[in-house]
Amino acid sequence: MFQNYFKVALRNLVKHKVQSFLSVFGLMIGIGVTVLIILFVQDEFTYDAYHGKANRIYRLVNNWKGGDEVTPWARTATPMGPAIKETFPQVQQVVRIRKNPRTDLIEFEDKKFYEKRLVFADQEVFEVFDFPLLRGNPETVLKDKYTILLTEKIARKYFGNEDPVGKILTYDNKHPLKVTGILGEIPANSHFHFDLMADFETAKEVLGEQQYKNWFWFDIQTYILINNGEKGSPLEGKLNDIIEKNVPEKYAPLFDLVLQPLTSIHLESNLKDELEKNSDVKYSYIMLTVAVFIILMACINFMNLTTANYSTRLTEIGLRKVFGAQKASWSDNILQNRSS
Repeated sequence: MFQNYFKVALRNLVKHKVQSFLSVFGLMIGIGVTVLIILFVQDEFTYDAYHGKANRIYRLVNNWKGGDEVTPWARTATPMGPAIKETFPQVQQVVRIRKNPRTDLIEFEDKKFYEKRLVFADQEVFEVFDFPLLRGNPETVLKDKYTILLTEKIARKYFGNEDPVGKILTYDNKHPLKVTGILGEIPANSHFHFDLMADFETAKEVLGEQQYKNWFWFDIQTYILINNGEKGSPLEGKLNDIIEKNVPEKYAPLFDLVLQPLTSIHLESNLKDELEKNSDVKYSYIMLTVAVFIILMACINFMNLTTANYSTRLTEIGLRKVFGAQKASWSDNILQNRSS
């Protein structure tokens, strides 16, 4: 019976080539575009979710109150992170990341390049984030001063096919950086990317001790890992306690520290000095609306084209009834009657 159904369907397709092509092709295009949009939106909503502790990672944000305006800063002062870790037992780890807003000169022998994606990070960075480390011990690769990690792409850029681990790069014409590990490519759905990662102790030397201790110099991205079972929101009401302890009383009201969930940064954050340009969640919802509209139009188009052939189908069904076919097996009986 099913073989006969298939034969009849094939005959209809051949008989009505243009109509069949338009209806099937239109439906396929609608489904294909809808699937692509859904995959794109899914990618948008899963930014930074590849980190195993993503639901416990927060970025420290400073709502700076200057005059009548409030400026939400993605950057914070260097000493804020360590002070938070020392003050609040709910905090498991703190990692500071610094990216130069300009370029950084990196040299190896006669090769000199100005790199746009070099960051400095605390040695505990791999305790918080799951960046792909292909070579090296995550507990020690950034433990020592003057150490650096490279992605495979950058390693080939400077060293070709040679083993880069143990080689020395020169930063800013004077700081020797020893390659201690190799990184894989950072996933595309990450709110920031880098090609080189150096230890934060070197950044302290570059910045200078005065800047490193300055509570009013916002130059660092601070990420906080909350203990398992804790939530970031109860900590927010207490964060400004560290400001009152470390900043002169007349300046303390200018600060307002809050925590921002890591997974919300890409779609819900547009702060001053973001590491990279983010998107907006409203665009994702617009795309989903467009996807629903496309699949509905494809289905309506398919049904309209199918209905246009309804009169022919009624004639066919009538003939099958005349030949005595049952309702559930018209195709099978009509062929049997014809053969007899």
